[in-house]
Amino acid sequence: MAGEGVQPGAHEAVGAGEAVNGPEGAGASEMAGASEGVGVPEVVGVPEVPEAGAFVVDSRDGRVGRVIGLADGDVRLRPPGGGPEWACPADAVRPAPPGVVLRARVTEINREGQLPR
Repeated sequence: MAGEGVQPGAHEAVGAGEAVNGPEGAGASEMAGASEGVGVPEVVGVPEVPEAGAFVVDSRDGRVGRVIGLADGDVRLRPPGGGPEWACPADAVRPAPPGVVLRARVTEINREGQLPR
């Protein structure tokens, strides 16, 4: 009965000599700070610029913002739920993890519910 209905590898024990979240593990890109899998190939020497509307993290201070555009080579960001914009160098912008995106969307929805109609 153990393992029925479970996808392969979902609850399997790690055997001797197998890596846990090592270079081939599920957390490898998070551990390395890499941005693989975001859908746009990275060009050497040119920072990857997220599209408008995407949630990103300013790696300089950890703030989360929604991309609203580009200005003078910087990415313009606005915090979820509103607030003053700020500029972030394109090379300091990182894609926001899914949990951060979810919290940011909830913040925006809650803010919209508080606005007068």
